[in-house]
Amino acid sequence: IMGRMGELLALERCPPQGAERLRTLLVELNAQLILHLSVEQKLVYPALLASPDPWQAGMARRHLAEMGPLGERFRAYLKRFTITENIAGQYPAFRAESLELLKALRERNFREENELYPLYEKFSAS
Repeated sequence: IMGRMGELLALERCPPQGAERLRTLLVELNAQLILHLSVEQKLVYPALLASPDPWQAGMARRHLAEMGPLGERFRAYLKRFTITENIAGQYPAFRAESLELLKALRERNFREENELYPLYEKFSAS
């Protein structure tokens, strides 16, 4: 979904029916993020926070703390831009905010894949 949004956001102007397509992608991205966060909240964080290893528990706390501001930012973005008319009418702002947010989400995902999940797999295997 982030890749498809990136393709549309590469355009300087909002294409015909582009605003509706982008709104649909935002709704799909939101649903995926909710599912993703739900799994983390139910499995990954409880396990790591309960770890007797202070470093593992600290890593989980840091990742949780990072997610708060990013989540707030994403919710405000959704509130503003899940309305097709707002995307079309404010496309330059929508595009700029979307690119920044997608970058932040990709960076977060990279850290999860390279730090948090390997730690969880190691912990859950022991």
